Amino acid sequence: MRLDYKFYLGLLVGVVFLYLALHKVDFVQMALVFSRIRWPLIIVALVLYYLTYVARMFRWKLLMAPIKDTRYRNLFSAVAIGFGANNMFPVRLGELVRAYSLGKMEKVRTSAVLATVVIERVFDILTVLGMLVVVLFFVTFPEAYGNFMTGLRAAGIASLVAMAVFISFLVLLEKNRDRAMVIVRFFSRPLPERFRLRIESMITSFADGLNILYHGRKLVGIVFFSVLLWLVIAAFYWVILFSFDISLPFMAAVFVTVLIAFAVSLPAPPGYIGTFHAAARYALVFYALPASEAAGIGIVMHALNFIPAIAGGLLFIWLDKMSFAEMTHVKEEQIKG
Repeated sequence: MRLDYKFYLGLLVGVVFLYLALHKVDFVQMALVFSRIRWPLIIVALVLYYLTYVARMFRWKLLMAPIKDTRYRNLFSAVAIGFGANNMFPVRLGELVRAYSLGKMEKVRTSAVLATVVIERVFDILTVLGMLVVVLFFVTFPEAYGNFMTGLRAAGIASLVAMAVFISFLVLLEKNRDRAMVIVRFFSRPLPERFRLRIESMITSFADGLNILYHGRKLVGIVFFSVLLWLVIAAFYWVILFSFDISLPFMAAVFVTVLIAFAVSLPAPPGYIGTFHAAARYALVFYALPASEAAGIGIVMHALNFIPAIAGGLLFIWLDKMSFAEMTHVKEEQIKG
């Protein structure tokens, strides 16, 4: 696995955000937060965490339907391996590993599987943006954050517009690929040739998976499981808050979920160290939690994502007889093949 500029950029971003997460934190007070944990609720949170894998499994089953009728066990395994890899390896290698592992188990071209992963991400982004709109327009925040919330609302609207344009492009790509590629070549014209060719190759590689947009019943199912998935994620964070005897409305957990989702989309070290912690801290500070307490809870939230992901990934890597060398050498050439 060759480390390029993306690894070092992620490392730098992670360090900066980790500093922000721990800035002006009283470490003694933060440590005292851990003594308040109610462990039975942590177990409930862990159950909810793995239920997100189940929701992803059912959604991926529908996305894969036009390509092959895949086994639930293989889908769950690939999800676990992918999330484990994202927390163990840099530059989000888990997405490629997830596609590669399912393709290997189901004997399907990895590029076709990767197309479904890309589409899955589109549904995730749309769902998170929908949650953001609900939070921004139906939740009242303290007046001190008025200017920030105005900017966040504007960003949310701009993101929705961008996603609407992107979805329109995906539909065009499915119905008239030649015309869509003309648009791609027009906007990529200022870029160096190697970047233009790479963009065209990426778009062509996942275009075959877009026919799911025309399977009405399956599309409804994908939307249902996308919404269910993110509600379970929010419930996961909500239960963690209750484990510290913090009673906040469910919408607070939704807000935490949205900010973390946006933060972990930034370049970061393996496991989203730094970006995750900063997002959790500042989301909770919005609800008047002291900075030290919010930072401590953020550490626990991260640990309850990180440790189960690693454990589940290692388990299925062992069960499916995959090697770390195999995963770390998943390259673009294998994806194209």
